[in-house]
Amino acid sequence: MVLASAALPLIAALGDPKSAMKMDVAEVLSRIGQERTQTSLMDAALVAPMAAYLAHEDCPVTGEVYTAGAGRFARLFIGSTPGWVAGPGAAASVDDVAAHWDAINDEAGYTVPADLVAWSRSFLDHLPPPV
Repeated sequence: MVLASAALPLIAALGDPKSAMKMDVAEVLSRIGQERTQTSLMDAALVAPMAAYLAHEDCPVTGEVYTAGAGRFARLFIGSTPGWVAGPGAAASVDDVAAHWDAINDEAGYTVPADLVAWSRSFLDHLPPPV
């Protein structure tokens, strides 16, 4: 997980996740300007505070995903964009998807569903109610 956390800024900078995944650890670290060694980035002491808090009775969450390492702590979540909706009764084509690719990927107005049921309600809310 630490390597993945360290690689995320690089992936964003490169714009190509496949390129970043082909790099070895040393290349990833050098390309994001890290002077630390792989061992120091993966030190358990850098993850322990998050692990301890998540296990504590005062922690307000369950079922969430968090990242920790190299002094950074963050929540990792899946969001859903508003996307694009084909017209009523229309069967979208590959060309339609390509033509609306920007709208499909536009993160403005994204939601973070609490669970699969919340996501499915949001995803299908453009449909008319059942008769």
